[in-house]
Amino acid sequence: MKAQIPPASDSNPASCLAATGKRLRLKQALRVKGFGTIYLRPIAPTDELLMVQFHQALSEETIYSRYFEHMTLETRVRHDRLARICLNSEDSFALVAASLGTSRRPAAIFAVGRLSRTDDPLAADFALLVNDKFQGRGIGSALMKSLMKLARTCGFARLTGEVLVANHEMLYVCRQFGFSLHTLSDDGLVQVSLDLK
Repeated sequence: MKAQIPPASDSNPASCLAATGKRLRLKQALRVKGFGTIYLRPIAPTDELLMVQFHQALSEETIYSRYFEHMTLETRVRHDRLARICLNSEDSFALVAASLGTSRRPAAIFAVGRLSRTDDPLAADFALLVNDKFQGRGIGSALMKSLMKLARTCGFARLTGEVLVANHEMLYVCRQFGFSLHTLSDDGLVQVSLDLK
């Protein structure tokens, strides 16, 4: 169970997540080999249908790698859940990697990166989820760079996360960005941490 987080105060870096996330230039174009241009941008309430389609395209292995459990599609795309995760707040800020709709191809979301408050006011937790077909194309790394920029701007001292030992792709990304890795032997998880100062 996740610890209850006290409301943000002016001295808490997390109090700036939503406001700073909107103000920073987090929108960027990214060329993806074999696809074209996709855009990193803050998630929006209007993304709910695109998030349903995003979750429909994910494999069970990818879901397990992100949530550390098997979660049904029905659970993942429930309206109340999506309404909550498609809204940025002081507690959580998400970016999506998405394409614009064209006459040949509808708009789509290919990845989501999220920065969340923790019970430690100087640490932010990150999570990434990338469509199987788009893994290994630099999208996760681009999202991580933007989440690191947001965390630094908000004054967080550390970026933390948990990754399955078997999730070699995510561990590779963490190593590339200089995260320290500590295996939690009993859980099959690796705790990752990056000093942002």
